[in-house]
Amino acid sequence: MTTTSLQEQAMTKPPIAKNITDGKKPITWLDNPLTYLRQCYDQYGDIFRIGSEKSSVTVLAGLKANQLMSTESKDFLSSNAFWSETLDEMNCPHSFIGVDGDVHRYQRRLMAPMFCKASLKDNVGEFARTFREILSTRYSEPSTRLCPFLRHTLSTQIGYALQGYAPTPEEVEALIDYQATVMNACSFKRISKRVLTSPEYLQAKKTVHELADRIIHNKQAEHAKERYIDVLISQGLKNKPQWFTPGDIRNHAIIPFLAGIDTVTSALSFALRELLLNPDIRQELQQEVAQLNLNEPDLSVINDMTKINLFTKEVMRLYPPAFAVYRVATNDFAFNGYQIKQGETLIFFLSACHTDARYFSEPYTFKLQRFADPDVGSQAYAPFGKGPHTCIGAGLSNIILPLNLATILKFADFKYEGNIADLALDYTKPSLSLDPDFALSITPLAHHQTA
Repeated sequence: MTTTSLQEQAMTKPPIAKNITDGKKPITWLDNPLTYLRQCYDQYGDIFRIGSEKSSVTVLAGLKANQLMSTESKDFLSSNAFWSETLDEMNCPHSFIGVDGDVHRYQRRLMAPMFCKASLKDNVGEFARTFREILSTRYSEPSTRLCPFLRHTLSTQIGYALQGYAPTPEEVEALIDYQATVMNACSFKRISKRVLTSPEYLQAKKTVHELADRIIHNKQAEHAKERYIDVLISQGLKNKPQWFTPGDIRNHAIIPFLAGIDTVTSALSFALRELLLNPDIRQELQQEVAQLNLNEPDLSVINDMTKINLFTKEVMRLYPPAFAVYRVATNDFAFNGYQIKQGETLIFFLSACHTDARYFSEPYTFKLQRFADPDVGSQAYAPFGKGPHTCIGAGLSNIILPLNLATILKFADFKYEGNIADLALDYTKPSLSLDPDFALSITPLAHHQTA
């Protein structure tokens, strides 16, 4: 190709995705964004646009996009330019989810140690006891809506471990609704901003603010582990007060829940769906957990969950919690021969490679042993994002997800009335999830199976 034709290509806009179908059924970006992006990636490759010629967003995908995100620099990409309206509405202008550069790096240095496995290892036994206790309350119920149940359980586990306080189920639902509404109205533009004046939203916002204030002012028990919020106040507010306004501190009070509840609820819901679809795998995992001490587990027990951990990795390959992220270009740059302009809104489809046959054979087939070889898809696997803004709750998820799944398999039976394959996906929450009405009947397993 000549220099002139290369320059001409660089000035041409990427193709606009059209007539995307799943089989014969048309699908759209708004109704089913994960399937839509996967079909677009298969058809158009690593760069394409969604929308119309007058109004479009450019999607970057594939290994090159992931590598660009891994070396994310404010010279090329901005998180704040996309999230600023959300942060304004939440009155937390320096929240780590939507800032760049030094402000973001400083906060993550404070936060990361409290979300890692080493910091949470002493909580494993309490995590397990909490889950067993809440699980047992569902045995007498004819059915349990899965997502609210999991969100309540996870908020209790995370709350006691990191903040010394567990929100009520009502507070958790208000928190999830508040976050989803703000994001959908202010950043994703999926709904009108008029919703921010609705009584339902204002009540959820009030409930969340009261929850945050309760956590901030709740006195730490003597000799208790230092709480997440105490670290942020004693170190962050003391050393960098300009980055920790009262609204920022309020946001940090609820961040542990935002970082863990939605992503783990999503992954655990899809895990149970796959077990219902694959009874042979379910039996194989039950045989493994039968040999594990889940009455008083520690971190070594989680590390011994060989098949459970392989299973959860495969679940998150097919149903990644953070399958795509938004950024705004801060300068012009080239990507795959196309010119990205300063100010463009970009979608990084970071999980595109998860269903690319070049990296994962038979990519839409669920394979329990797929990740038995640690080198399989190592560069292509990105369930929690890539780069500086990788999900802060990944370490927490890698403890609670396998532990809770193993606990269900060892102590409970679960059934679904209907065709589990027909369950719709839900894109109204921050993480990919299943139909909010997804319900299971949960009963205790026979004594010889739970001993």
